[in-house]
Amino acid sequence: MFLKVDAQPRSAGSKAATAVRRGAVDLNRLCGLIPAGFRLVSLMAASLCVSLHYAWAQSMPHERPTPSVEGPSHTYLSASPSPDAVSPSSLAGQYAFGSWDALRSELGRRGVVPTILLISDLFGNLHGGEQTGAAAYNLASLDFRIDTGLLMGWKGGQFDIGGAVNFGTSLSRSYIGNSFQVQLADCAGSQPRLTYLSYTQTVLENRMSFRVGRLTLNSVYGEEFMGSEYFKSFASIGFDLIPEGVFFNVPGAAGYPRTTWGTRLRYSPTKRFYAQAGAYNADAHQLEGSQHGLDFSLRGPLFTIGEVGFRRFAQEDDSKPAMNIKAGGFYTGGTHYTVSSGALEAVRGLYGFYALGDQQIWRLKLSSGTPRAEAELSRWGDAERQRHVGVFASVVVVPEPRTNIMPYFFNVGAMSYGMSPQRPRDFFGLGFAYGSNSRGPASIPPVSSTERIPLPVPSNEQTLELTYGFAVRPGILLQPSLQYIVHPMGIASIPNALPPGATVPNALALGINTVISF
Repeated sequence: MFLKVDAQPRSAGSKAATAVRRGAVDLNRLCGLIPAGFRLVSLMAASLCVSLHYAWAQSMPHERPTPSVEGPSHTYLSASPSPDAVSPSSLAGQYAFGSWDALRSELGRRGVVPTILLISDLFGNLHGGEQTGAAAYNLASLDFRIDTGLLMGWKGGQFDIGGAVNFGTSLSRSYIGNSFQVQLADCAGSQPRLTYLSYTQTVLENRMSFRVGRLTLNSVYGEEFMGSEYFKSFASIGFDLIPEGVFFNVPGAAGYPRTTWGTRLRYSPTKRFYAQAGAYNADAHQLEGSQHGLDFSLRGPLFTIGEVGFRRFAQEDDSKPAMNIKAGGFYTGGTHYTVSSGALEAVRGLYGFYALGDQQIWRLKLSSGTPRAEAELSRWGDAERQRHVGVFASVVVVPEPRTNIMPYFFNVGAMSYGMSPQRPRDFFGLGFAYGSNSRGPASIPPVSSTERIPLPVPSNEQTLELTYGFAVRPGILLQPSLQYIVHPMGIASIPNALPPGATVPNALALGINTVISF
């Protein structure tokens, strides 16, 4: 879920009408008619206007809405909890500090839901890689979700405001030299940053939602694009939060905690089906840690993504599906580079496809007196699931292997939640992630038009992870993780690294991921 390349220049435009008449719309040319910043602002403004219109119409009586104990009828993993989810008893089952002596419950009843999250990863490289050693990396975040219906009588609206800071030493970047970071918190550089600053509006009895503001493709809370709940149960970034392959190839695609301007439209006619699309400002420069999430410019290029999904629930009143199937595609503008007859050649635009799915194989019986999990919020470290065994798989394909950093990516795995009736919130996971390395430079500007590009990298990288999550108490998770990394690419900047051109040995990493929801 992390970005590996720099921002690219905007693509040049051409006449869109010709492309439309020919029935083959070139998105890069069509969008090129309007400056990237203006067209993204226009799209965001349109979504916001529609949202405000519905919100205004629904709030005309200016009456306080009466809280309903039932959750949304057509949403899954909503970021906005129903009133019963902020009761003291519910909060005590989700957070280490419960209801904060009833303060959090009172805020929740008024529409303000604060969340504090701490992720700490102490890992060591036991063998192989560029050098052995140990490192700790951390992430701390503070988020507020504000329900405008409860706070202002503005039905269906929600503001998300948050910030995060990463700090520590990356085991992957300082010792191993692999692409799929070992530590869960190793999702951004060691800087504080503004994360979410967005507004969401639901309409049509929660069947449709608009979101606009500072956004990410993935989501720590709820569900955006390319997500599976199973991904959140691993420490390696090869799985969590969404398939990492997309971020290697798309400059400026924003993954938590790095956000960018964007808008997302989602329609779910039934609980089982949905379709959604998003448009984002794909400027990697504004995602750099030195900007602290405060670069609000709109330089582009434009990144677009669309997804359709099908979900099956074992029972109609289940809060989480027994099966998820998702498929989608994405396109980003900008200049990229390919290898042609040993020389670099500029190409415009880049596109890719993805598919993923997860499936419960069988359910395990709850022990006597064990309450059924009903938490609506989905978090890192969330063990609020029914006891079951399931499997998952995902694939990302960015077709031209001489242009893209990682043309082919996939991961597969199996999860078991509550293997022991005495430990119904513990989980066990086994996962495998694979990424092919490019045969070309991918977004590296040429030094000269005839320069040949050396390729001293392995053809692929693989990660195998074995993990077990101990739910110490509500809101506290300890997760030992063993990871075996095959064919690390290597990083030249690592001190005392191997000689140039040497093959980096396979690595074995062991550590513990700690997640605390305060």
